[in-house]
Amino acid sequence: MTYPTHPINPTHPSSDNRKEGLHIAHSVKGISANISANRLEKLACELEMKSEVKDREKWKEIFYLMKDRFAELQEEIKKFV
Repeated sequence: MTYPTHPINPTHPSSDNRKEGLHIAHSVKGISANISANRLEKLACELEMKSEVKDREKWKEIFYLMKDRFAELQEEIKKFV
């Protein structure tokens, strides 16, 4: 599996950016499901669906929400590591 070597900018209109976002959303959705991170999984699923229909504004909104949920999950994991 390959990951982008640069940060994804959800405001950039390139199709490559959208493909990268779709790939990451799909990966995060699967990983989140495996560890029962339900809120993150739901956002990743929404992000994946919005990427497919090219709903850029909603995509940006969900992207930033997903980043916040991921940060919350990282903090929770730190409590156990």
